[in-house]
Amino acid sequence: MKSLRYTRELRELAPHAAALLQKEGEWADEDINFAYYVAESAGYGRLLGVAIGEDEIGAYPIHPKLATAAAQDAIRLIGIVEQDLFDLPNNLDEAEGEEGEMYVADILQCRMDLHASLIAIDESFEVCRDRKDSELENFQQVFTDLLLRLGKLDEKLYASRDLLSLVTGTHLLSNWRAMVEPGIGDGKPLPWWLDGTLEAETERVRQEAARAPFPSPCSKDVD
Repeated sequence: MKSLRYTRELRELAPHAAALLQKEGEWADEDINFAYYVAESAGYGRLLGVAIGEDEIGAYPIHPKLATAAAQDAIRLIGIVEQDLFDLPNNLDEAEGEEGEMYVADILQCRMDLHASLIAIDESFEVCRDRKDSELENFQQVFTDLLLRLGKLDEKLYASRDLLSLVTGTHLLSNWRAMVEPGIGDGKPLPWWLDGTLEAETERVRQEAARAPFPSPCSKDVD
């Protein structure tokens, strides 16, 4: 079961996370990458309805210092997704076979990972704010930047939904919905790429193509 996988994964991350929190001085890039992986794993655990306790990453929500570093790395990853999205039209033009679907799936996978990490980062921020922890000022600045960047990314992704809808020919979206719906709970919306938006775009494109006139038979130009 996926829930057991994430529970085991978080427990394996706990010793490294605890050691990292004791580290003095600035964190290296690999430390910041690790913090993001902790947030991503914890977020997926929450999406799956996994009960995360003291055996997993020491406690939950994750420590504000880990969450702040995770937010920093998430901002870096957003830049990569934006570049991939910019390159997508050319990549699709040159794609062969299922390569096009893979390009789109990679972009949406990164967005799904960011969605999961944000769940853990957001819950950590709420606790940090309520407690007025010493990390709050820096955390709030980075978290605000992350939300702004995510909002701009989603605007770009939504504007490219005609290209992203290519993935509706696979089982990726339905698999994600089946995975996350139990952990989302009643009344909470699915992220927009899972709420039927891309399927609706596929249908819109199909209907437009059906209404398009067939090209007329070739005829000789009359001088």
